[in-house]
Amino acid sequence: MLAKKAVALDDESPQAHWALSRIVSRAMSRDMDLAVKSIKRVVELDPNYADGYAYYANILNYIARADEAIPLVKKAMQINPRYPFWYLYVFGQSQYLLGDFEAAIPNFQKAIERNPTVAWPHHFLLARYGQLGKLNDAEWEISELESLGRPPTIKRLKATTPIQDPASVALFMDGLRKGGVPEE
Repeated sequence: MLAKKAVALDDESPQAHWALSRIVSRAMSRDMDLAVKSIKRVVELDPNYADGYAYYANILNYIARADEAIPLVKKAMQINPRYPFWYLYVFGQSQYLLGDFEAAIPNFQKAIERNPTVAWPHHFLLARYGQLGKLNDAEWEISELESLGRPPTIKRLKATTPIQDPASVALFMDGLRKGGVPEE
């Protein structure tokens, strides 16, 4: 893998560690221990690397440490006040995984406003609406995903979620089911 080679060539490059962390936290090569180790190295090497803190928060969400993720994504937003849409998604995901469904709404909505073609903020907003019994809003999100060519199913989302913690996956799937997402 080229990211591992980049780290081997320059262990002092935060960008190389960031790339490695991103790659190994994905479904095809999932190695969360290495992902955490690499992303920690990013913020050690460059304490002003906003994307490092935001992606660290993202990984913590995947491994049931959402309570630790929120301060990291807030720090990323402080370092980079012109942050990209995915920081809002990570923040909302943290809130959702901690059961703070209401607080997650504006973060998912703002993430979607900034980049309406990415499916994952829609998935979590849909699950959040399901948890709160807002079925008309959930139905709207299903329609939005269908218009993006990404009709949601429990089977597909369960197979592709990067979330590792079974309780967090169950909470996500529960919200999707309550929001009307079909099994297949």
